[in-house]
Amino acid sequence: MKIPSSKALLLGLANLALLRPASAFNLTRQAQVARQVQVIQDQFRMASTSDIAQEDMNVEGTKLQQHGRPELVTGWFRDNYCRPDVNDPGDHTIAGIVTKEFLEFSKARGNDLMTQGPKLTEGCRWCLCVGRWKEAFDAYKSGDQPKSVVPKINLQGTAFSATKKISLEDLRSFSENKKD
Repeated sequence: MKIPSSKALLLGLANLALLRPASAFNLTRQAQVARQVQVIQDQFRMASTSDIAQEDMNVEGTKLQQHGRPELVTGWFRDNYCRPDVNDPGDHTIAGIVTKEFLEFSKARGNDLMTQGPKLTEGCRWCLCVGRWKEAFDAYKSGDQPKSVVPKINLQGTAFSATKKISLEDLRSFSENKKD
């Protein structure tokens, strides 16, 4: 069993200790850092109490589930698992259900998934790059794009490693099982 390093937890705690509680800004920042520390602690707890190797674990701390379909195979290894690999420059670990708006968003940024490669359509289940999903999420949060640009997520199929770049809270907010 691989147990993640507690380095991130220690860094988060060190950052929290450096804050001065003199202003409203610092209190807001303290709350943000405290939340980040809580997320790191939750992740560490899930990983350290599990007998599942971290690369085979989903964001909920259980065994990673297949995400694709037999007729449209996805994942870096083309095995329908959105699991990490050091050789995957795109980090295809988000188990997303794409929307037309996301496909257009991705195409506008140079990755045409509709007419080249897999030829995806709305509703396809695909292992997405963490960076592109986060880019769509950030564009929505800033008001530059509608909510529909952010693909829903299959949490059971999304690799635990995705939480290195996207908070578990943000991932859960777009769960395919979440009621809007």
